[in-house]
Amino acid sequence: MFTLCAIFFLAWALISLGGEKPRIDRPIVYLYGLLIVAFALGVPGGAEPANGAAEWAKFLAQSSGFFIIFASLQRVPDGMARLGSGFGLSGLLVLVTLYFILFVQIGKPNFHPVHQLLEDNLPFLTLFILYYLQQRGFKPWNPLVLLCLAATIGYLVLAQGRAALLGLVVGLLCYGGLVLKWRARSLAAAAVIISALAGLYAGEFFKGQWTRHAILKAVDDLTSHRSVLWRQAIAAPPDNLLIGVGMGNAHRNKAMMRMEIGRLKRVKEAKHLHNFLLDAWYETGIIGLMSLLAWLGLMLRRGVRAWRSADGFAQQHAGLFLAASMAILTSALFSFSYRSKPFSIYLFIFLAALAFLDQSRRTVP
Repeated sequence: MFTLCAIFFLAWALISLGGEKPRIDRPIVYLYGLLIVAFALGVPGGAEPANGAAEWAKFLAQSSGFFIIFASLQRVPDGMARLGSGFGLSGLLVLVTLYFILFVQIGKPNFHPVHQLLEDNLPFLTLFILYYLQQRGFKPWNPLVLLCLAATIGYLVLAQGRAALLGLVVGLLCYGGLVLKWRARSLAAAAVIISALAGLYAGEFFKGQWTRHAILKAVDDLTSHRSVLWRQAIAAPPDNLLIGVGMGNAHRNKAMMRMEIGRLKRVKEAKHLHNFLLDAWYETGIIGLMSLLAWLGLMLRRGVRAWRSADGFAQQHAGLFLAASMAILTSALFSFSYRSKPFSIYLFIFLAALAFLDQSRRTVP
């Protein structure tokens, strides 16, 4: 269904964007081109070239939405407000749909929330829900706003989505600071969250049991044993450090992708490293990782610049898309890959909005 919708969207976008050539800063085009070329370098000599080529083509098709959204914002009147409202309405629909699916599945004997609940999109969509309600006069402490927040957090807790929950926390802090200007409250919320996380292992701390083994165990528990994958990847780097093993081919290293969970040492095999930086490094090498960091650095810097120089709704929009971007990047540090839909589609859409706001700021007389 997602692929079919994406094909229709791409066809519509290409037809509607015909005519005048969009105006976009050259550094953005050059860095994006460098990113695509860098990701392609390791494909021919990768562990599985056909799979790497397919993953590269998929990333290219998904991330190219950046330019479609950027061009659309230049042509559609009040495009930023429409984009934000669209994500807000979509977020409400997604939240209701997820709970409907949950109530259908929960009665089945093989129901397992960790494996069957889909929480990856909720952290950034929640921010758009809040902004959508805010634009319609709902105050932050309105019961409907609190209900949406409680529903999101409850779903994340039930799914045991620690990465998604952390992404939501970071996104909410950024939203409060950049959109609502709640400096003191953001700091207070951060202090409460950090204290709560520290309290998880306070018992061992006060008992003086913080040995190296205890620290590693605490980190493994907090990351759902994904840190085991990270240590194994660092201990067994790709043969070609510059260009990696090819996109989508990290899972072929079976030994690196296996991890033992729990006291029973249950063996589980992952499909990727659950950290977008390590995934990019292992699959596309140092060249790919540096290109990705350069791209993200340029776009986020422009977003911050747009927020600082704007006011009114333009500043709120910049803060909203910055907060949503940070929610995705935070979750991607512990969960999905740089090849995933939240990263290669939604993040690139948010970066397009930030680039548009920054370029508009410099071109408006």
